[in-house]
Amino acid sequence: MPRRLFSALGGCCLASAFALAQTPGYELIKINSDPAKGFQWPYYLTLPSSAREPAVLLVVPNNSGTTSDDQTFHDAQARSTAQTWATQSELGNLRCPVLVPTFPRPQSDYEVYTQALDRATLVTRLPGLERIDRQLVAMISDARSRLAARGVAIDEKVWLWGFSATGSFVSRFLILHPEIVKAAFFGAGGFGPPVPLAEHKGRRLEYPWGVADLELLTGNRFNVDAFRQVPILAQMGDEDTRAGAWEPDQNPDHGLLAEVFGEGERGFYRYPRWEAAYQAAGSRAQFEVIPNWGHFLQSYPVYIQFFERYRSTPAPPATAKTKRYTLYFPHVDCGGGWETELALTHTIDGAPVQGELTGYAKGGGAPLGTLAVTLPAAAARKIQLCREMTGAASFAYVKFAADSGFVAGLATLARQNVTGRIAASPALGGLTEGVLNIPEPQAEAALGFLNLENKPAAVTLTAYSEGGARGASAVLTVASGEKLSGAPEALLPGFSRVAAAYLKFESNRRVAGFRLQRSGDGSRIDGGSAMSAYVE
Repeated sequence: MPRRLFSALGGCCLASAFALAQTPGYELIKINSDPAKGFQWPYYLTLPSSAREPAVLLVVPNNSGTTSDDQTFHDAQARSTAQTWATQSELGNLRCPVLVPTFPRPQSDYEVYTQALDRATLVTRLPGLERIDRQLVAMISDARSRLAARGVAIDEKVWLWGFSATGSFVSRFLILHPEIVKAAFFGAGGFGPPVPLAEHKGRRLEYPWGVADLELLTGNRFNVDAFRQVPILAQMGDEDTRAGAWEPDQNPDHGLLAEVFGEGERGFYRYPRWEAAYQAAGSRAQFEVIPNWGHFLQSYPVYIQFFERYRSTPAPPATAKTKRYTLYFPHVDCGGGWETELALTHTIDGAPVQGELTGYAKGGGAPLGTLAVTLPAAAARKIQLCREMTGAASFAYVKFAADSGFVAGLATLARQNVTGRIAASPALGGLTEGVLNIPEPQAEAALGFLNLENKPAAVTLTAYSEGGARGASAVLTVASGEKLSGAPEALLPGFSRVAAAYLKFESNRRVAGFRLQRSGDGSRIDGGSAMSAYVE
């Protein structure tokens, strides 16, 4: 679309509003542009058949997914978004009015990424696109008046939701206008959100990465007091690669992010550091990394539950982050004179990790004891298992569930009054295939598998020679939560430590495989974990 047409289309003066659809549960209305009221583009507004009280307006910026000079394309995408959210609001019993703007994302001026509210958008002088953040504020004010005329009084502040490009829009709009936001969710927004700081780790952070030049750009200082009051949930999958080309050597913005928040095109590596920066500013933000998740939405009930929690004023405290990440210490011992020390490490200088240690019997079942653990940024904690956890004498293995994947663990075992410690296996996640070293001849040794899933595991264990010839093989059945261990010769009939060079296993469930070997004088247990057959 030529630039001259933006103003013409944005300022069209048709009827101020007209109902587009009457769908069971909600009404969809298109409000046309009204330059006199401060907005150059139409917006969609949905009205639930019966709004929940106190009523809150949900604002969802539009995301067309690509550039186009055909405004009907952007309009259709915005309408679809409004309909989807109205339906989900009804299904989830949120029953709130929804506002979706129809801001364009022009192909002819593609460097102005309007639907992500980037720096070029904030300073553009393109007719009709000046300060679309303020246009959205004007739309919100207009919607409030229209809802009041219908007898729906809404909260003075709004909920904000955005994902991908609109995740960037929401995180940036929140920096610009925190005083009108009640709660905000943003997910998977490019290479990351702005932080509510002018400087971090000795570097000046200008918009869109910080607030150092916000007053110069907008005429308004960053309202840190209002920002601190807004509950925020940010999410990203650890398999999300949709941010674009990561070029820290060519792109100054990427170079800045790499220096302050860490390298890598996969932004989830920076999430703990962003959360720490938000916390440093006194923000109520939580940043969650979703394991084994790509550039996809969570289920809508996740978002609805978040907003429902922050319907009333004053806002309650945030719920604890979900402990989505689990490590296993497959062998611990607090009997027969043995002591076990667990070392847990937060592997990044980010927000503190909250976790819980849980001990289990060899057959799994109900937990035998728990211990809450907090790991500060880039810190380690050593836990004397036998002394610090009630019931430890009955533990056969221990699970550590954490709200961050940036953790590592190591178990060490020592015999009382005897010099020597274990070179024990690291805490493990689950594998469906892997390789184990062969214990030394004549050494007292054991192999084991811990089933991490809630269904029985069939583990095929096979010995191979140095030249790759297949040797003894057996299928082991490991119950859910069970730790199955024993001498290699007992688990694998016909196995020879002399003839074999390594052991390979394949499983239909995730298991933690391990090898233990006791020294000749009984003072040490040397351990080795299963090595992944695929390096990620």
